[in-house]
Amino acid sequence: GIIGKDGVFYLKNEGELQRLHSYFYDLTFNRIAYTNNKQLLNKIKMEIVEEQKMEETLPFKPKIDIVSKTIEESKSVVFGKCPRVELLLSKGKEYKEKSQMKKAESREKELEGCTFKPNCNKPLRPVRKQNKDSM
Repeated sequence: GIIGKDGVFYLKNEGELQRLHSYFYDLTFNRIAYTNNKQLLNKIKMEIVEEQKMEETLPFKPKIDIVSKTIEESKSVVFGKCPRVELLLSKGKEYKEKSQMKKAESREKELEGCTFKPNCNKPLRPVRKQNKDSM
């Protein structure tokens, strides 16, 4: 390219234009990627800082007691590879099933003593519809 007397940059041919375009395109693309990355990193840093502030302001800080840890370890030895959470969830399902079965049994027992079954007789005469005019 050539810089003219007026201070403007002029290109000699279309090849120079393509080369210049690809050069600036790469720079622009890299700049966009860099700023997006920087924004993402800043966002992550801000989230971490907010979490730390939140943890500092919370009055309750739960900790697992040593006795509870030993109980958990002894249970994990007994039940093997099955995680404690899975075990507790399955026991909860069993409890719900048992309670539903007990409710169904109590309903059946309640109705078991009932012997009355009403028999409805058919009317001897067919029921006539009344005309609105006769009223």
